[in-house]
Amino acid sequence: MTDRGEPAPDSRATSEHAPIEERLELPGLDARPQGGRFDTSPAWELELLISGAIVVGLFALPGIIERVLARFEPHATTATIVPLFLLHIYLLSAGYALLIAFTIHFCARAYWVGLIGLNSVFPGGMRWDRMSVGPAVTAVYRKRLSSPRQSIERIDNFCSILFSFAFMIVIVLVYTIALMAVCGGIGWAIAHLFAAGRDTGEIVEVVVFVYLAFCIATITVDKRMGHKLPPTGTARRRLDRLATAVYYMTPTAITGPILLTLTSNLGRRKMISIFQVAVFAVLALAAADRFVRGGRLRMNSYDYFTTASPRSVNYQHYADERPAGERYGAIAYIQSETISGPYVNLFVPYTPSVDNGAVASRCPALRPLSKRGVEFGAPPAASLAAADTSLGCLATLHPVTLDGQPVQPDYDFYQDPATGLRGMLAHIPAGALATGRHLLVVAARIPGDSTDSVQPQYIPFWR
Repeated sequence: MTDRGEPAPDSRATSEHAPIEERLELPGLDARPQGGRFDTSPAWELELLISGAIVVGLFALPGIIERVLARFEPHATTATIVPLFLLHIYLLSAGYALLIAFTIHFCARAYWVGLIGLNSVFPGGMRWDRMSVGPAVTAVYRKRLSSPRQSIERIDNFCSILFSFAFMIVIVLVYTIALMAVCGGIGWAIAHLFAAGRDTGEIVEVVVFVYLAFCIATITVDKRMGHKLPPTGTARRRLDRLATAVYYMTPTAITGPILLTLTSNLGRRKMISIFQVAVFAVLALAAADRFVRGGRLRMNSYDYFTTASPRSVNYQHYADERPAGERYGAIAYIQSETISGPYVNLFVPYTPSVDNGAVASRCPALRPLSKRGVEFGAPPAASLAAADTSLGCLATLHPVTLDGQPVQPDYDFYQDPATGLRGMLAHIPAGALATGRHLLVVAARIPGDSTDSVQPQYIPFWR
C-alpha cells in the first residue's frame, strides 16, 4: 500500500512492460512517442548474447556434420544410402537455418543498438527544416522513412520473432528426421515379419503415406464437419480422440506456441508461405553444400582444362596427399605420385550400395561371407576358398590396366585406418618398370547405374 492508501504497483508488470527508456536506462529515451508506449523485448540482452555465441560456433557445424556422416556413407547399402543422404541434408538444413537466422538476428540487434545510441544523442530525430534537398524529395523521405524511434521498435519486434521462428524451423526438421526413423523402423519390422525382408523401401513409403493421410484427414474432417456435430455426441467424442492422437503424433506441443501465435497475429497465409520458403531455402542450400563438398557442383571458368583425363593428376588418388576429413567414397588410390619401392600399393574401395548388387549379379553362386546388419563380437571367419572366390569376382568388376596392358592384381581384403574405408589391397610389382611416367587405370562402378556401368579412374605415377 502507498501513503495514500492505493495499492502498490505490480513490480513484475513494471519490469516487463516499462517503456524502453526505463528498462534500458539509456539517455535520450526519456520522452515517450506520441500516441503509444515505446516498449522493447524484455529478453533482448539474452537474445543478443545467445545469437552472438551461437553464430561463432555454428560456422563450424556444416563441416562437422560432413565429416561425421562421411564416415558412415561409404558403408551404406542400397537400402540405407537414401535415408543417410536425407539425414545428412536435414541435419545440414537445421544447421544452416540456425546459422542464417542467428547471423541476421545478431546484425539486426547490433543495428538496433546503434539506433538506440543515435537516438540518445539526437532524441528529436530528423530535422526536416535543415535538409539540403528539394521539397519533392523531402516529402518522399518524410512519407517513407521511419523515425529512429519507430525503427527501433520495428527491429526489436523483428528480432524477437526471428529468434523463435528459427527454432521452429529446426524443430520441424529434427521432427522430420525422427518421423522418418520411426516410419523406417516400422516398415523394416513389417517387411521382416511378413515379407521376409523384401520390399522394405516400398513398405516404409506406405507407412509414411498412412501417417500423413491420417493426420490430414482428421484435420480436414474437423474443419469441415466438427462445428456441425453435437458437443456431447459420440461422433464428437471420437473426433476429439482423433484430434488428440494427431496432437501427439505431430510436434504441435513444441511448435504450436510459436506457429499459432504468429499465424493468428500476422496472418496464416503469410506465415505459412514464409515458413515454407524458409524451409525449402535451407534444404536447397544444404543440398548445394552436399554436392559442392562431394565435387558434384562447382563453378568452372577453365575452358581448356580437365581433371577427368589420362593426362590429369588428381590428389585424391594418392594416400600421402589426401587431406584428413575429406569425402572420398569409391575413389581408388595408391601410396604416392612417385613410387620408389618395389610395389605399387593399389587400394580399391568396396562400395556396398554398388558392389553388393554387382557381385550378386555377376557371381550368383557366391554366398555372402557375412550377414548384413548389426554384428556383436568378432566377425565370422570365412574359408580361404570363399575369400578367394569373392575377391576374384570383385576383381572382374574392377579391371585394372597398367600402361595399357591388363593386370591381374592379387587382392587381399583391407580396411584403411585413416578413413575407415573397406576394400581390396593389391601390391603390383613395380621393380621392372622404366623410369618415367606410368598410368594405372581402375574401373569403378557407378552408384545408381546398372551393374555393367563403369567409369575409369586414371592414376598416373612416376618411377
